[in-house]
Amino acid sequence: MAYYLAGESASNIIDWVNYSPGNIAITKLELGLATMCSMLGIALTNVAYYHFHYPMADKLMLIGDSDSFEITIPADFALYETSYSIGCCQEHQSSDVAYDGKYANFLTTRLKPGITHIVQFGMDHAASNIRWVEIDGTSLTGSREWYLGPHGCGITLVYQEKGVSPRIVVEYADSLFSTDLERPSFLPKPNQPPTQPSNQSPVNGATGVSLTPTLKSSAFSDPDSGDTHTASQWQITTTSGDYSSPVFDSGEDDSNKTQITVPSGKLSYDTTYYWRVRHQDNHGNWSEYSTETSFTTVLESTTITISPSSFTIHSGESIDFTATLKDSAGNPLPNKTIQWSTTSGNVNPSSGTTDAQGKLSTTCAAPTVTSQTSVTIMASFAGDAEYLASESESSGTIVPPGVPPGEDGDKPNGGSSEETQFPILIIAIAAGALLVTGLSIILIRRRREVLVESEYAQKYKQWKEEGYDLSKISKKWGKKLK
Repeated sequence: MAYYLAGESASNIIDWVNYSPGNIAITKLELGLATMCSMLGIALTNVAYYHFHYPMADKLMLIGDSDSFEITIPADFALYETSYSIGCCQEHQSSDVAYDGKYANFLTTRLKPGITHIVQFGMDHAASNIRWVEIDGTSLTGSREWYLGPHGCGITLVYQEKGVSPRIVVEYADSLFSTDLERPSFLPKPNQPPTQPSNQSPVNGATGVSLTPTLKSSAFSDPDSGDTHTASQWQITTTSGDYSSPVFDSGEDDSNKTQITVPSGKLSYDTTYYWRVRHQDNHGNWSEYSTETSFTTVLESTTITISPSSFTIHSGESIDFTATLKDSAGNPLPNKTIQWSTTSGNVNPSSGTTDAQGKLSTTCAAPTVTSQTSVTIMASFAGDAEYLASESESSGTIVPPGVPPGEDGDKPNGGSSEETQFPILIIAIAAGALLVTGLSIILIRRRREVLVESEYAQKYKQWKEEGYDLSKISKKWGKKLK
């Protein structure tokens, strides 16, 4: 057995000492095995590769070049390890001594699946063979390395193939080596990741969803008996398939495992969102993300207020009303159409658009009525592509002509419809007593009538100043007011 330690990258197996452009026929691991077999006098057969740290990986690929190449990894492949190497002689060593340069891992996210990447091995001849490795124009080495006598550069992939027929596509590369990775029988059976969950709610394509929806996934499931659900990760994005900058990412959440309520302030009105979730078991293994689904949030709500909110109007008169339209945050909404209507009389204008302050005014003309009549003024916004509909009412009373406010047309406030009655017959034993008593009654009654008529006079003056038609007040009260 020939092997590298766990801390070393898979790119260490590229043999830059014997490298030349073309297919990489052998690796340093095979060279080691061949040397041992030769010393033992046995033939080297049935060479197998495997990765102890990633037992689920089933493929190993080495790509070598002196310039650049393009690589596309299928979207459903699982990359476990990616590394690079630079093979050449370093400056401080003798030019005739081969040096295997620099080997290091780089983040698998640098080779995002489903996208064609350009891997370039740069060399500055004017600066005496300064070399570097970059992907899509961004360096992997961090800084340019100073090397002499360059042999080549390469990257190594450790991955798992998935799907029926997809393959990694490599174009314009000088050299390529690919082999299967096996799991030897002496290795323990690896723990398997949980089953891929599915999105349950909101249903795919749902509309009118609130800004703080509750996302629900399917129940946890794992092919390994006894494994438990320890955490989930929830992500929401506005671009289908792109979760590089999600609007919401729960991270590793050990509380909200099969459902989560999105916090306020994360989502916007009338926007389509895409979401996914994955489950983690008690061994730290993550499932694949669920197949994303989408939902669209609700339109923004609105409110209308009418001023005045209540009123009293006299028959044949007019009164002005102003409606104010605002969004859910209390901001005025300009250039929105409002409809006016009334249960009695007419309004003009009956519709119009709000101004910069979200306001629209109208005038209501009351009809002629013979008795007190209730009336309702209504303002409504029908909604549009951005905002929900809303409406409001103002309730009031139409008073007939000649009737003071609050009266029933028969008796004004402050008066009494019943005259004070006094006895007109008193039986007295003595004529003198009868005469005195009669005079007292007349004086008391006259004083009461003067007091009552004084109150009527005050009311008459008040109503006359207010413009009431006093000719239509009942004859009984007209007589008192003369």
